[in-house]
Amino acid sequence: MHVFQSIMTGVVLCGVTAACATSPAVEKRAGAGEPAPFWRVEVKVREGQTDDGYRGLLAWLERVSFDAPEDITSAVEAAVGPREFMSWGFGGHFIGVSKSTRIKLESDELRHVVTATIMQLPTIDELAKDMSEADRAVLKLVDASPSFHEPYSWNPAALIRATNALWRLGKKRALKLLDEYLKLGTIKYEGASSGADEEFEYRAFPLLTTLFSGDLLGIGPGLGGTSSALCDSFGPICTVDGVPFVTHLGYTLLGMPELLPMYVERIQKDGRWREAEMAPAGSPLAAAVLVEERHREAGKKDHPDDAYGWMSGRIIMSYRLQALRCLDQDPLDPGWGGSQWRTCEWIAADAQFTALRKHYDDLGIKWDLDTAKFVIP
Repeated sequence: MHVFQSIMTGVVLCGVTAACATSPAVEKRAGAGEPAPFWRVEVKVREGQTDDGYRGLLAWLERVSFDAPEDITSAVEAAVGPREFMSWGFGGHFIGVSKSTRIKLESDELRHVVTATIMQLPTIDELAKDMSEADRAVLKLVDASPSFHEPYSWNPAALIRATNALWRLGKKRALKLLDEYLKLGTIKYEGASSGADEEFEYRAFPLLTTLFSGDLLGIGPGLGGTSSALCDSFGPICTVDGVPFVTHLGYTLLGMPELLPMYVERIQKDGRWREAEMAPAGSPLAAAVLVEERHREAGKKDHPDDAYGWMSGRIIMSYRLQALRCLDQDPLDPGWGGSQWRTCEWIAADAQFTALRKHYDDLGIKWDLDTAKFVIP
């Protein structure tokens, strides 16, 4: 596909190399007698912010002409490398190039220009600068806790730390602080997201589930609060020996698993506030083996025709990686393939994981309430 007109040579773009040519043929619009006008890029940095190095990565695109806005999108994605996420909407096309940086693409049909605006997202400290030091400390733990939006990077220990910090505040103050956290999310993504960004809400769901669970299963969010085999018999979060594992690798339906206001109302009505802090009983690696067994039992009960298929190797690997993250040993986010995936497959394989489990069991690893970490005595 011919993607741009340029005097540049040897530029690789999405698998296509631009040949050295000063005036390549211009494709005609179907049924039109005039050539399609070319598009160009204008790279900007959000006012009052720094570019975090991405301005230099995109500068060369301003010297290139493109056939269509879609080609510019592909070029920007290729230039910035691996991405956190992408989203589309009436507010533009957003590319999350890191946890703190987004690039917003806006098309101007009259000028045939796509503006790429680099924007920095504020940190939780910056967002909560007017709050007390104690509240900021709790919100930082909340912000570092795992999210249903990113189950592949789920860290049970981080969820325990945030849950306990909120629990110590008491039910009324904890819910108020979580509400303030959600408001900060709206401020954080103002002008940097296609509509309401769900990251903060996906992080609030697990916390509400653990705060309002006095038993192992708790009250997990369901699709509108209705019955489903996974939610009723096993739960999106399964706590084994005090370690909260996420049991799913993403929802198959678009949107939230349940609207947050509905969930808050439901758990306050049907759930009960924790009676004590979360305190794991032993090794997270041993707990991972137990949650695998519970998952298999749930599969036999609810999916008798395909119990083995329901308990996929991807799920098993997820539980084992979650356990390793509890020890501050993150073997990379497996994503969906490539070398990182192979590394995770290796470390979560039966032989390696069994050896690691025995090693930490022999050391007597346990949860320490004072440091809020798994420690070796």
